[in-house]
Amino acid sequence: MDTAAASVPRAADAGVDSTGVDAVEVVGQAITRVVRMSNCVLAQTGRFGAPPGWEKATYLVLFHLEGGPRRSGAVAEALFLDPSTISRQVATLVKAGLVERSADPEDGRASLLTITEQGRSVLELHRAVRRDLLDRMITDWPSGDRHELARLLTRLADTLETRLPAYVESVIQARHEGES
Repeated sequence: MDTAAASVPRAADAGVDSTGVDAVEVVGQAITRVVRMSNCVLAQTGRFGAPPGWEKATYLVLFHLEGGPRRSGAVAEALFLDPSTISRQVATLVKAGLVERSADPEDGRASLLTITEQGRSVLELHRAVRRDLLDRMITDWPSGDRHELARLLTRLADTLETRLPAYVESVIQARHEGES
């Protein structure tokens, strides 16, 4: 176990209910299974309109650029990725015609990244395939369960987006303190 991560405070038994089930562990295992199955689907079906050799995480860059032009540093920060990783992904996206670089009007030394219409088409195709897949998987679930799943997953995503920066900072700080 990573000692830095282990030193980050956590409510150890907050997820254990009266039957001894650790809800946090169950959620973690379920997310791991979902990610594994998602990776299997991508490996078997391809990356839906994406150029050969591009990384799964490159979709995140496209999704982020849907909100408007951004500097690559802002994209790296928002996605918690190293600037060199973003640089490599952006180069792939630009070469494929999915993203364009342009001069930043506020600072001519910097460039802005903008999703192209072709990039938007790739995202639309990706969303359509994802929606079809998920719909097929939960089509026989009662409507209430489908809505509850949507509500809880949205809540989890919102919480992660809000709390993840502070968590990452605490892990980094604990790691640095452990090295001292």
